[in-house]
Amino acid sequence: MQKKAEKRSELWEYLFNTELRFIQARESLESGVTDKTKREKVEEDEEKGEEKLREKVEDRIEKRIEKKKRRETQKFTVSPEDSMAFVAHRIFAYQFSQMLAHEKGTRKGEDIEELHDMRVAVRRMRAAAIVFGEYLESEKVEPHLKGLRRTLGALGGVRDLDVFREKAEAYLKNLPPGHEHDLDPLFLTLEEEREKAREDMLDYLDSEKYSRFKKRFFGISGLSGNLDSTHKYGKT
Repeated sequence: MQKKAEKRSELWEYLFNTELRFIQARESLESGVTDKTKREKVEEDEEKGEEKLREKVEDRIEKRIEKKKRRETQKFTVSPEDSMAFVAHRIFAYQFSQMLAHEKGTRKGEDIEELHDMRVAVRRMRAAAIVFGEYLESEKVEPHLKGLRRTLGALGGVRDLDVFREKAEAYLKNLPPGHEHDLDPLFLTLEEEREKAREDMLDYLDSEKYSRFKKRFFGISGLSGNLDSTHKYGKT
């Protein structure tokens, strides 16, 4: 069969001055099927990636809408007769409740926005203590500033790594095709560092220092109820 093909090829080249090559049809078919399978696999992977990205974006949008609704329902008004100290305590009460509300999600670690929101609440309490400092009894507020700083430090390590990873992922999306895995070693290192930072953070959130800080700050925030029964979180 091969000799006949070679003779036909020689004859074709002699008559038309064009080289003619014969290949086995089965090999060609298999090659075509393989290429098609590869293309389909690539397209399928791309579709899955786009679907995951869509779900992630939609989930974030829903959470932002929910967060906006919570903020709108929790706004408070200030009257001219309200003292600055009274306003400060209302701010403390609101931000302290926000810190507690996001503590559970921060411990779980499934949504980085929970940690972000908890840290923002702590930063705002610290800012309020500074802004309203001259209207508050310094001997009562000063001891709590240390607890706020300590809590910020414990949350900050994990949050900084989350922000760095988000920026690295955004940079990766702008790279040309074929560079999707260029930052894999970096992401692996970030994941290891984040796990260490999370262990330190959870150790602090489970510590007696943090528990004592919450109980004491609860006293000056003006919130009603029982802190231990309302916001009690165990180790995760």
